[in-house]
Order: sequence, then C-alpha cells, then structure tokens
Amino acid sequence: MSEKEYRKIKCQLEYFYLIPVDQIIATLTKKISNMHISNKEEIVTEVFKYVFRGASFYYDFIDANINHTFFNENYGTHLRRGLCHFIYLTLQNNCILNAFFEELALKSEPIKISAKNVASIKNAIMSMINSDQNINSLKGEVDSQFFNNRKIIYKKDQKTYSYTNMIINSLNISQRQTEPFPIEVLQYISPAISFLFMEDACCKFGRSVTVNKNNILNKYNTLWEQCQIQQENYSESIDKLIFQSEMEMFFGFSFLSSICNHIETIHQMTLSDNKGLKDLEGQLFTNIILQTANLPLFFGKDLVFKYICHSFLDSSNIDFTYFEESAKEIATMLPPPLPRMQQVRNGLTLMNQFLQILNSISLPVLFSLWNVVIHELIQNNTLPDNMLDIYKEYLINNFDVFIYKSDHLSDENISKLSKECLYQNRSVDNHLLRSYICSEKRSDSSAQLSMPLYNLSSYSKEIMSQLICSYCSIHSLKEFRAPLFFLSGDNLASYSSLSSFIASLQYKSDDFDKPNYYRRKAFLISHRKSIFEYLFTTDAPYTS
Repeated sequence: MSEKEYRKIKCQLEYFYLIPVDQIIATLTKKISNMHISNKEEIVTEVFKYVFRGASFYYDFIDANINHTFFNENYGTHLRRGLCHFIYLTLQNNCILNAFFEELALKSEPIKISAKNVASIKNAIMSMINSDQNINSLKGEVDSQFFNNRKIIYKKDQKTYSYTNMIINSLNISQRQTEPFPIEVLQYISPAISFLFMEDACCKFGRSVTVNKNNILNKYNTLWEQCQIQQENYSESIDKLIFQSEMEMFFGFSFLSSICNHIETIHQMTLSDNKGLKDLEGQLFTNIILQTANLPLFFGKDLVFKYICHSFLDSSNIDFTYFEESAKEIATMLPPPLPRMQQVRNGLTLMNQFLQILNSISLPVLFSLWNVVIHELIQNNTLPDNMLDIYKEYLINNFDVFIYKSDHLSDENISKLSKECLYQNRSVDNHLLRSYICSEKRSDSSAQLSMPLYNLSSYSKEIMSQLICSYCSIHSLKEFRAPLFFLSGDNLASYSSLSSFIASLQYKSDDFDKPNYYRRKAFLISHRKSIFEYLFTTDAPYTS
C-alpha cells in the first residue's frame, strides 16, 4: 500500500472515527522498545491489544472488560464474558492472518497455471516464503492428462462448466480476463487456483451450484474430502493453513460444518413457555446465519453466531439501547418485559444490526487501524521491515488454535475458562485455549474439521443446501469476501458501506480544539449514533 493510501486511511481513522492513532503508536513504540524483539508472538499480541483498545468504541459490546451490551443482555454471566474473550482472540488471529496475506500479496510474483509448471505451482507457497528451503513440500504427482482435460473443459464458454473461471474473475486476480487459458495469478494463491482447476470434485460441485442444486450436500462433502487430502499432502503447517484459509473463503467448510450442528440442535428443541432459540427458526434466522457466514473473517465466525444466540437468551427484555447516551441510566428504567414474540422479532432485528455493524464498521476499522499502526511502527524503526517472518512464526505456533472450531468447546468449558481469567486477572490467549483443546483430546485435524452433513433431518438438509448455494454463489464471494481477501492497494472506503456518508460529513473546528474527555465522549456517542442510524436506513452492500 502506498504512503498516500496510508495517509488517507489514517486521516479517516483520526478525523471520522475519532481514534487517537498517534497516541496508540507512541504507547506501542515505548512498549515494544522495552521488549525482546526475538519474542515475535508477544510483539504482535501487544500490538493487537492496543489496536483493539484504541478502536473499542465501535465494538465495545464484545469487549469482556466493558459493561456495555448490545442486546440488553446480562453482561455479568461467565458464558457471555467467555465468548467475548474468545471473539477477541479470534479477531486477533484473523487480523494477523489477514496481514500475513497482505504481505504475501506484496511480495508475490505472478505465475501462470499450465501443465508445464503445475509441480512448482503446488509448491509455490513454501518456495516463496523460504526460497532457500527445498520446495518439494508436496507428496505425490499430478496427472498431466487430467490437467489437459480440465484445459479443454474450461475453454468452453458455458457457465455450466466454468464455475472456477467465474471464481477467478470475481476475485479479479487473473491478468488474462479475455482468455480462458493460461491463467496468471499471484503466487501465494496458485495452489488454491490449481486445485479448483484440476480437482474433478470442483467441477461437479460447480455444476450443482450454478445449474442443478439436487444432491448438493453429497457434492459438498466430496469436495471437502478432496480438500482434506490436498491439505494433508503439505508437510508444513504454514502451507496447510494458507491452503485451508483460501478454501474456507471459497467454500466455508469450517463455518458451515459447525453451524450444521447448531441448526440440527435448534430444530430438535421443543417450544416452551419462555423464549428460546426454537422461536427464531425460519427464513429470517437462516438469513442471519448467512450474514454471519459472510463476515470478512477466515475462522471463528461460529463464535459470533454462538454469541448472538446466547445474548438473545440472556436478555430478560430484549430491546435496543446501544444508541443511547447513558446506557446505565436507561437500564434502570426498563419497561415491563415485552411479549414473547415481540422479543423474538426484536432479537432477529438486533442480530441483523449487530452483524451489519461488524461487517461495515467494526472489522474494516480494526483491519485498517492495524495496517496503519504496523506501517507507522516500521517507519519509526520500532518494528523490522520484514513483517512476513513475524506473522509466519505466529501462524505456525498457533496453527491448531486457528483451525479449531468453537462447537468442540462446550459452554461449560467456556464459562470455566472465563472464571479462571477473571480470578487470575488475565485474558484468554492462544496458550490457554490450546490447553483446553488438548484437555478435550480434539487437537487432531480430523476432529477439528469433521463435516457432519450426513444423517441430517430433512429440515436441516434443506437449510444447509440453501446456505451452501448462497455462500458459494459467485455474487456472494465477490460482494462479501473478495474485497477483504485481496487487500493490497485497497483502502477503508473501498469496502465500507459508509463511503458516501463519510464524504458528506462536515465538522466545526471547535469540535476538536479542546481535548476534553467528557466532551469528546459525548461527541463520539452522538457521532456513533448517526453512523449506525445511517447504516440501518441505507441499502449497504454488506447487509442481507
């Protein structure tokens, strides 16, 4: 990203979102200068801590240390605090993974996918990260005839057979848009693109998505199994993680397999006198699930879904008070509980708004602030120029935490972990989470990524088929995930639905002249309220 683009993003963060960027950078400069630069994981963890704090006004409802709720829920429960801790951790991991892909994009050379260089394509990740290492990190050989057959198929100008071409065009990474072959892509994504071209399961699944949606669950299962085989062929965990992250963006394996358990569990519940998750069942709730699936995160979206479900259950009178200037005062003046179905309707509305805020404000701000802070720390020589090695070491050390699905961690253990953190005055970190993962004996990759799409009820099959078709549609990929997957050269306005709103705002100079904390806080509250209200009354690209 150019210096001019960084300056533009920094100005947006400072003067539109009112985030004290220079103060964050000054604090981190002092902190990191007193740390051992060899402890790379501790450095990026420290950077994220201050980035999260600095912009927390736009997502303080998921901060375990701030008593501010979105659904008017009971913020004191250990389960809610535990989920907030885990969401913090998954945001940290995704932020670092996102930054890692940005570094790869900047350092990656274009490579053509052809039968002659297919072996080097499949080894491109490791050969790029460690050029002095043996690039033969993949076992097995590729059937060149199979590749030639794919070449013939993809030369046909028929959507039935061109699902992969549609994906590549949607991502806008091909340098040869008018020719079906050869295709030129950035090196770090070439293993994923070559898999899309050379795997027969992709061709069959593509026809199910674009033409015939019958039997799509079986096609999806087969595709996932082939992805597993391909991933296990890599000997390095960093290769596995890169490939799996890219497949996750295309097909949503981790989230959809996890959400399948929730759908089946909710469907099997019985209606009771008190409001419950069974009350939410229906098309609006399915849309909420899809909205969660399209969050610009690689992993951990199932945690967000679990959070909004429990927030709905933990609210004694679900109503929206997040825009209000004095949440504590309003909380003491709550009206009598609303009728059950009114609370259900309010709950679905708030879930939609919660996800809109994450998609259009919280996550873009978080990723942008991280980029600016890292850039400034490199400029003032606090961090080394080559962040790729720091990110890589972090990802390798925490590979098992990245791929772990939240539905493998029970609510009891989430609450237990939260209590431990509260009593010891500490936060959930990757080391603590790893100890819980190992204690549940689910650290092996086969347990992490099981695909429970067999033996479902007819209701769950219908919902899962709908979610798979929607998530894997080319329009969905292009609108929701590609912008944040290929961030090089983009800026905050490129993927924020608030661009026109930002341009329309004008401020009086005296709004910023006096650094009075209470005045600034009051301005932020009304400022945030106007942002959110604009978002909820506008057809934004990230809304369902």
